[in-house]
Amino acid sequence: MNKKQIFTSIALVWTLSVSAITFAQNSTQTWVTNSWTTLSAQKPFMMNFNMKKWFKNMHKQPKLTQEEINSLKNMTTDQKKEFFEKKSLELKQKREQEFKKREAKEAVIDKLLNQETLTTEDKVLVEEIKKERADRKSTLENKKIFNKEFKKINKKNKD
Repeated sequence: MNKKQIFTSIALVWTLSVSAITFAQNSTQTWVTNSWTTLSAQKPFMMNFNMKKWFKNMHKQPKLTQEEINSLKNMTTDQKKEFFEKKSLELKQKREQEFKKREAKEAVIDKLLNQETLTTEDKVLVEEIKKERADRKSTLENKKIFNKEFKKINKKNKD
């Protein structure tokens, strides 16, 4: 390729990139949520899309046991519908409980920050928070150790 072709290629790529960025900045997305309320975003869709959150929630779907899978094979469509409605209700209740627990923990943290006295229930929550933090820290340490070992093995394999 000569200099003119290279320059033309660079100019074309640059123009397309600028056009794509400009379009992304100016475009809006509208969608409907499950509660039938319309939401409008001023940002492009991908800027609102959190891949980690989506991937995490994707795995929160109710997992069926082998017994449930086998029983589903023998169910009618109405029975299957009832079964999955019941499962979704259980999942919704579980998420609500988790949300309430998170809110209670936040309230306890606020009390601690404001140096207010804690009830016995609050003290139990404090112990839970401490345990969760210790678990997270140990998991993080285990990941760091694993990564170090993995890097050593990789380095040996490269040499």
